[in-house]
Amino acid sequence: MNAIENLLFHFDANLNHPWESLEAALKGVTDDEARWQAPCYAGEKTEEDGSKPGTILWQMDHISGCNRLYAAVLRQRPAKEIEEPQSLPPSKTFADALEELRASHAALRAEVAKLKDTDLQSPCGHGCKSVAEFLAACLRHEIWHASQISVARRLYRTRP
Repeated sequence: MNAIENLLFHFDANLNHPWESLEAALKGVTDDEARWQAPCYAGEKTEEDGSKPGTILWQMDHISGCNRLYAAVLRQRPAKEIEEPQSLPPSKTFADALEELRASHAALRAEVAKLKDTDLQSPCGHGCKSVAEFLAACLRHEIWHASQISVARRLYRTRP
């Protein structure tokens, strides 16, 4: 397995590993659960588009937006100024958010699949020295939000 194949393996596992992945964290989420905002986020400013910070929908939309941005960074590297993809409106339902999450993940994965092992040490931009450093940050960011979703689900189940 070469380095790019290894990265693709980890991108796939981040999305759909049976126990520790976005799909595992999202299994069985209802629309009510996806819209619920934990009290610890109640003081956070609601975004102009109406997304409530900390909700599962917000987490999913955030990951999707970042995945689309990360794909653009890879396409435009090593540019310091990235032409960002058009923002999408916030998801209204869990099903819509899940469809966009999967599509954005696939778009990012497709950009990673175009890389060669020799590209990993090349400059990337977006605050990272190399493509390898950037991809490691992408993986960490996605799984960070999977854990945030898991915590939100636990808080939802134990709400008064």
